[in-house]
Amino acid sequence: MILAVDVGNTNTRCGIYRGRELRAWARRRTELVAAAEYAAMLRAFLEQAGVGLEELEGMGAACVVSPLVEILRAVAAEWGKPLVEAGPSASAGLVLGYRVPSLLGPDRIAAAVGGVLRVGKPCLVADLGTAVTVDAVSKDGVFLGGAILPGIGLSLQALHRGTAALPETPWLEPPGTSIGRDTAEGMAAGIYWGLAAAVESLAERHRRELGEPAPLVVTGGWAGALLPALAAPVFHAPNLTLEGLGEIFRDGRGGSR
Repeated sequence: MILAVDVGNTNTRCGIYRGRELRAWARRRTELVAAAEYAAMLRAFLEQAGVGLEELEGMGAACVVSPLVEILRAVAAEWGKPLVEAGPSASAGLVLGYRVPSLLGPDRIAAAVGGVLRVGKPCLVADLGTAVTVDAVSKDGVFLGGAILPGIGLSLQALHRGTAALPETPWLEPPGTSIGRDTAEGMAAGIYWGLAAAVESLAERHRRELGEPAPLVVTGGWAGALLPALAAPVFHAPNLTLEGLGEIFRDGRGGSR
């Protein structure tokens, strides 16, 4: 059994894998807590899934919240379990073509590994979370990089905070029209349909730069909402980063810490 933990800026996903089979998963808000409380949260997840700590081989993790990196390491050490963190030295054979690999988010590495598992090489991976990334993996298995832009929530906040007249608008549901009949509807329509167009356009530009067709895999907390607006064929994989973390653990077990 492998425990995969994807700690994002807004949400944390946990998954339990037996081989490549996802046995259970859960999502909760990302919070800065003490190691003991974090360990208790993970233990509760294992217990709900019917998995004993003695069954756990180890943990694969991607964490973009710096204070929680040390917390995860402390939990793994307390449990006596190896922890493999997605990064330049743990990428399941994916070559990192990023200029400074140490600055590449571990979640992007894990999602790219998951994308290759899903559809092969080359591939594109769009992670629609707090921030949106649209990344490219070449036919030779090189993570080349990608584009980063604000997600739906951040965009709504920016419009409100950066202007005098635009209201604070909570996200409720995808707008059915691109022609907003009031200010709040116009903000939602612009961000929703504009973001969908941006993802499609970036994917097409990535394909042109790759010089060959590449399937697009979509994941992230906003993927379900945005998926109906994407005209091009896409593969929706809600737990893509967890899948990548499972593969990274299996591949990098010898380099665990």
